Amino acid sequence: ETGIDIVSIKRIENLYSKFGEKFLYKIFNEIEIEEIKKIDYRKRRIEKIAGKFAAKEAVFKVFKDSKINFKDIIIGNSSNGAPICSVDGNIVEISISHERGYAVAVAFLQPT
Repeated sequence: ETGIDIVSIKRIENLYSKFGEKFLYKIFNEIEIEEIKKIDYRKRRIEKIAGKFAAKEAVFKVFKDSKINFKDIIIGNSSNGAPICSVDGNIVEISISHERGYAVAVAFLQPT
């Protein structure tokens, strides 16, 4: 299964400006939030939030028949900095990129 999502970074910036940490706590788990908070430069922080948000949306599309929620999707980084994702014990391959005001993510689950 494959999922893809694109999100406007400006849209995420507006949501973050309006709702602040409430937005973060609705979408991300504690570990993801701590990683986001460590980013000092605001523009880079918004880009990171947008990328993770797009990745979670792409993962939703992979698990379209499941009852998962945002916090069930755990996105981190491997030792080499590449994004990694797990959902209910399943490892999901993800790729996140940013281009001209957008964050794009692709998620892929190997068939079992």
